[in-house]
Amino acid sequence: MMNNHKGIVLGILVACLAACSPINSVAPLDEQQIRILLQNGWQKASAANMIAISVPQSQNWLKTGNPISLYPLGQHATNWCERIDTQMRSYAKQPNMKALQYAQYEIQRATQMCLQVNQEIKLVDKNAVVFYLSTDHCANEKNIQQTAKLFNGEDGVYMVRYSAMNQCVANAEFARMSRVIEKSYLVGKRL
Repeated sequence: MMNNHKGIVLGILVACLAACSPINSVAPLDEQQIRILLQNGWQKASAANMIAISVPQSQNWLKTGNPISLYPLGQHATNWCERIDTQMRSYAKQPNMKALQYAQYEIQRATQMCLQVNQEIKLVDKNAVVFYLSTDHCANEKNIQQTAKLFNGEDGVYMVRYSAMNQCVANAEFARMSRVIEKSYLVGKRL
């Protein structure tokens, strides 16, 4: 009987999240990780794709905003050490934009705002780009290190990015979360 109640509660939770959230699915659940589908809403029309990412369940990542940002429990938009954020650039507004161009734009923007920038494009293929960026002495920006993955989607370029404040997250944790970002992938939106 207790398992039946757990199933009903879980079903209601999944239905509420699917109905009330840009995260369309929290299934399948297991003890190691939770699958979270991220979707950004820069355009009024619904996006054709979503980013699937396996976020470590042990950190209790909380979703906020649109575009979606994820913060560990106890952190938020104005007080964070680490976060995952998403963006999407519509082909309707920028028809010739590709993942590599968007990555280069992000790197160029950091170079213009910061005195010290270290960057490495780790992967370039026809579907995705992965880059690493570390900034220091920035105007109007925090000194951060980040790993981002950008995808050429059906209707735009999608990006998921893990950012950590310099000196705030251990190198091993940054490397672990970078692998999480690198393993993310683009999926078609389920209705």
